Amino acid sequence: MKGELRQGDDDFALRTLIGAINDFRELRDPAEIQDFLRRPRPTGDRRWDTLLAASVARACRRRPGIVMGRSLLPGAHRSESPRRGTHRRSSMGGA
Repeated sequence: MKGELRQGDDDFALRTLIGAINDFRELRDPAEIQDFLRRPRPTGDRRWDTLLAASVARACRRRPGIVMGRSLLPGAHRSESPRRGTHRRSSMGGA
């Protein structure tokens, strides 16, 4: 996306984002989901970075087993957040 945005091709960048979100919705393999959810490199435009993050967060809310933008992987458990009563991913065993 960064290259498209640098060239001023917002339409292609948006189509790329939509395609990526649609692909994410079809993923079933936990390793592929984890790979998709890695923090991307900045696009060079804070507005697009925000759109990207918000789009992925929204897609995560629609997927069972995804909490706070991360897959629930073995060795992780959900814990109640004392502030808002929402769930957070916390790793058992540290690091």
